[in-house]
Amino acid sequence: MAKDYILEKRKFVIGGIAISIVLIYLIRLFVLQITTDDYKKNADSNAFLNKIQYPSRGAIYDRTGKLFVINQPAYDITVVPKEVEELDTLDLCQALNITREQFLKIMADMKDRRRNPGYSRYTNQLFMSQLSAEECGVFQEKLFKFPGFYIQRRTIRQYTYNSAAHALGDIGEVSMRDIENDDYYIRGDYIGKQGVEKSYEKYLRGEKGVEILLRDAHGRIQGHYMDGQFDRPSVPGKNLTLGLFFQGTHGNDIFNGNLTNIGMSSIANITQDAYDSRWTPENAANARWPRVTTAMTRDMKLSDRYVEDGSYFRLKTINLNYNFGSVIKGISNLSVFGTVTNVFTITGYSWFDPDVNAFGSDASRRGVDIFSYPSSRTYSIGFKLTL
Repeated sequence: MAKDYILEKRKFVIGGIAISIVLIYLIRLFVLQITTDDYKKNADSNAFLNKIQYPSRGAIYDRTGKLFVINQPAYDITVVPKEVEELDTLDLCQALNITREQFLKIMADMKDRRRNPGYSRYTNQLFMSQLSAEECGVFQEKLFKFPGFYIQRRTIRQYTYNSAAHALGDIGEVSMRDIENDDYYIRGDYIGKQGVEKSYEKYLRGEKGVEILLRDAHGRIQGHYMDGQFDRPSVPGKNLTLGLFFQGTHGNDIFNGNLTNIGMSSIANITQDAYDSRWTPENAANARWPRVTTAMTRDMKLSDRYVEDGSYFRLKTINLNYNFGSVIKGISNLSVFGTVTNVFTITGYSWFDPDVNAFGSDASRRGVDIFSYPSSRTYSIGFKLTL
C-alpha cells in the first residue's frame, strides 16, 4: 500500500498548531500570574482598602527652644478610579470649587503614566492637595454622593520667621526624578527643596503608616482587617534644633590700604580686577590703574579713592542639633551637633573681608585694612551622651 505523504504532512501541521496553542496559553498564564499584578490589585481592592497615614514632619527649633518651623493641618482628596460610578461631575466641581475643564485636566494628568507612574485603577490616586479645613468641611458634607472619593489628612509647613529663608529652605511637591530616585515618594508627596529642609529630609519626613480596611461585597468599609493587627502606624519626623547667628554693619567706611601696594611693577601680587583695569593703549579711557612696568618708579599717595563702603551682612554661625533619644541600653539620651562659622557674607567691599581692623584695639585707626587675614570658614561636630 502506497504511503500517503499529504496525510503525514497534515499530521505535523495539526500537531504544530496544537503545540502553538498550548504555548500561547502557557505564556499568557505566566504573564497573568508572574509579570503583572493587575489582577491581584483588582482582587485586593475588592476586599481591602489600604489607607496611607502621613506622618507629621519634624519641627525645627532655634537654640532657645522657640519654633522656627511648625506644621499646619491640610487635606488631600484621593480617588480610587475603579469605584467611581455615575459621577455627577457638576456637583463635584461645585463642592470643590473647580471648573469642569480643571476636573478633566486633573483626571487626564492622573492617568498619564509619564506624570504618574504609579497609576492604577484599583488604588488610591491623588485628586487635589492642600485643601484648607473650611474647603474640606464643605466637601465632607457631600462626600456620600461621590463613592470612590476619600479625604486624607496631612500637614504642611509654616515658617514663623520672615528671614533666614536661604538657611531654612522650603518644601515642594515631588518631581518625577524624586519619585524615580526614592520609592518612598508617590505623586502628590512633598520633599525638602532647599536649605535645612533638603539636607535633613530623611530625618524630618518620618515614615508613612498604613491602615488596612476591610470591605464588604458592596465596597462598604467594615472596619480594620484582623482588628488592625497588620496596620502600621506612621512615625513622626525627628525634631531639629537650629541656631543662627547673624551680624553686620551699615554706613561705615574702610580704608583699603591693600590697594596702595598695587604698583604694577616688579613681582608684587595684585588682584585680577586691578590687572584687567590697568592702563593700555586700548583701555586708556577706562583705566583705573597705571600701566605695567618693571621699574619701581611710582609712589602711591594716600587718597580717598581707597575709601570704600564697609557695610556687610553675614551669617556668622549655624548650629544644628539632632536628638536621637535612648538608642541603646545604658544611654538615656544621645544628641549630635554640628557647627559652621562664617557661612556667607553679603557686601560690596572689594577685598577679602569687611570685618577687619589692621591696628587691633587702636581707637584712632579703626576701619583700616592693610594685609589683614580674612576670617576662615570652620566646621565642627560633636556629640553629647547622657547615661
